[in-house]
Amino acid sequence: MRTKRAFCSARDQDITVAWPDAPLHPGQAMAAEAPEPLCLELGERCTGDMCPIFRIPRVELAVRLAQAGLDGPDSLRTREGDCLGCGRHVELKIVDPGYGWCPDCHTVQPLSVPPEEEDKALAGA
Repeated sequence: MRTKRAFCSARDQDITVAWPDAPLHPGQAMAAEAPEPLCLELGERCTGDMCPIFRIPRVELAVRLAQAGLDGPDSLRTREGDCLGCGRHVELKIVDPGYGWCPDCHTVQPLSVPPEEEDKALAGA
């Protein structure tokens, strides 16, 4: 994985961005699409709908980060719930207020609890 520092105008500081490496060893097919960039510091402090660096929706970056398994302990919150896609009880990764991503079937789905109530529960209120 290649990484570099870039200035994020939304956070007013340098952040780390990454691009996964394409397969390089024999017997592995080359990807038809170029690796998608990731922000390794995506998290609660990112409040805009669009990423100022990649010019794509924040939720899309969050899903990419979750799919790559590179979300750190402070980047994406999680909560248990039943997945609407696969029906399993899983730990959904919250990729946008009110939306979770299932690590088993990769479905992005609305959460059953409104974001305001979830914030209160996480704050211990």
